[in-house]
Amino acid sequence: MANKEHVEHLRLKGVDDWNQWRISSPDVKPDLSDRKISDIISNSGKLILDKIDLSYANLKNTSFCGVSLVEAKFCNAEMQDGDLSHTALKNADFTGAKLEQTNFSHSKLIGANFTGAKLEQTNFSHSKLIGANFTNAKPWKAILYPPPHDPSNQHITPTRIQDDVESKPINNISELNSICKALKNHYEQYREEEYVIYFRGECSDSWNLLPSVKRYPPTVEEGEMLFDLLSRQPKRFNDTTMAMAQWVLAQHYGLKTRLLDITRNPLVSLFFASEFHAQSHAGRLHIFAVPKWAKVLSVYYSRFIKPFNSDTISVIANFAKLSRKEQEVILGSEGTSGMRNDDRVLKYDTAMRRLYHFINQERPNFEKRIDIRDLFCVFVVEPQKLFERIRAQSGAFMISAFHSRFEEEEMKKFNNGTPHHHHYRLKIPHCVKKNIRDELELLNITRETLFPSLEETARAINDSHLQRSQST
Repeated sequence: MANKEHVEHLRLKGVDDWNQWRISSPDVKPDLSDRKISDIISNSGKLILDKIDLSYANLKNTSFCGVSLVEAKFCNAEMQDGDLSHTALKNADFTGAKLEQTNFSHSKLIGANFTGAKLEQTNFSHSKLIGANFTNAKPWKAILYPPPHDPSNQHITPTRIQDDVESKPINNISELNSICKALKNHYEQYREEEYVIYFRGECSDSWNLLPSVKRYPPTVEEGEMLFDLLSRQPKRFNDTTMAMAQWVLAQHYGLKTRLLDITRNPLVSLFFASEFHAQSHAGRLHIFAVPKWAKVLSVYYSRFIKPFNSDTISVIANFAKLSRKEQEVILGSEGTSGMRNDDRVLKYDTAMRRLYHFINQERPNFEKRIDIRDLFCVFVVEPQKLFERIRAQSGAFMISAFHSRFEEEEMKKFNNGTPHHHHYRLKIPHCVKKNIRDELELLNITRETLFPSLEETARAINDSHLQRSQST
């Protein structure tokens, strides 16, 4: 229970006197637990506690709902199960605070500092987190997104298809076509949320769903790799000022990146899934049902299929240019020094300045309003059709700042509440790969058509003439 003397001090003295008391009595840890703060200060007629110092206080199960706490200090406070919903908390400092299961929904947390805070099941749904610092706070453990349903039951959350589409292997094009029809019919039931189906084929069913750079050791610096390529081949990148276009071009020429190739064409993915593997592995065909929009409380709040020139994609593409340490600090998975003037350890502000510097190079008028939620989603990017290959393969990309793997269950391991795509895996037995390739060739799905280039045309001619000579 709250300390009555502390409650009366706050009720009668106000913020300035309270803060002076905190300075003169540094060993005292205020106890306002299990109280509703608006009841304590309502006699003043204003629910304002801006700049109040509540560091090291016991605020368990305390309600600050509706109170203005701009630039307030909650450093190392115990605030488990507290209610700070609908609260003004701009530039508030929660460094080291224990915030497990605390409710910040619908609050303004612009510029708030959560460095080292405990955030398990902390509720940030519908809150404004622009510029919030989550250094070493692991924000993916918090509730970052609203629940994907309407409590009034007027909106039904889309679910995975109930038929076990993954149970039977794909032996021919007709079987794949049947599955595509079943998926299309299933997702068309949810007319409030449009779903788009994408595909990816891999020649082995033993691989994890990883972008190419994530298959390298974690010490590899993807940004440095891109900058090396830009410096050695500047003419190739003369017309690509946008970071996303640079990454697409770099991947086209073989650089390892965080982009995962996908396609709108199931036959293209089937072609790659039916490629032969040295160890005679079965192939795998991935299907992704991606919500074009996610809907909460009858409001469309996030778009997961982005055009190449969207602000969100610019943020993530430029985020990939940062050093690994800078990325970890921004994502909240890395710590920084607790000493404000310690230059030996990377600071959050330093990393963010670098990120905005890269973004401003392609978008000079970009506002410094990055929402950290965007860093924890997986997006599909519909790219510019820079190459014949992208056009021929109906290509698109998956990209994320945080996630290394794009399997649905891998995303749920970090935070089951993060909006995500539905993911299905189909097996292509090794013994049917040649028959499928023959079927695809009848439909003009070949390496030559999927990789339209002089080299592939020459290769196709060599192969056809070799087969002709062997048959005679």
